[in-house]
Amino acid sequence: MARTLLMTVALTLLAAQAWAQPADRPAPRRPAPLPEARPETAGETAGTKEGLAADCGAKIQRTFPPVRIAVSELALDRVKLGQQLRMVSIPLKAPRGDIKAVHWFENDLQQAFELIRLLQAGRVAAVTVMPFVHDPSEAYIFRGATADDLRACQTDRIIEVLGRCSECEVLEWLDLKP
Repeated sequence: MARTLLMTVALTLLAAQAWAQPADRPAPRRPAPLPEARPETAGETAGTKEGLAADCGAKIQRTFPPVRIAVSELALDRVKLGQQLRMVSIPLKAPRGDIKAVHWFENDLQQAFELIRLLQAGRVAAVTVMPFVHDPSEAYIFRGATADDLRACQTDRIIEVLGRCSECEVLEWLDLKP
């Protein structure tokens, strides 16, 4: 039952992401929120791995929310475009904690240049990034964190498992102007 529930949640999240994206572009990697324990099922899942994962996921979301970075903080004169991976990387003018740069993947070169132009023209006010190297849902659900990890769900262990990123992937583009 636990595996079925886990697969249902994962497939639902993947289907929702695929539906929201145009067919000609691959969906960007976004950390999927871990399922939260619903009050009516909290008693059923309390102590189970799924219940512990949901509780730990909620703690991760509260403790480490996505970081909002204003476009004015980006060094738009030092944009790097990786040809092989089609990764666009933009350093920050000054590091913000561990974060030194933001990046995103773009298959279409023209689309990458258009997004860079929009950023330079001030048509995008900010971006959000998750401050981890690894997606929390991958690390805690799909890779299989131990029950002790989930029970403890300590901040230092979360950072150890997920890793702090110095070049973080863009999750959202905020306050777009036409």
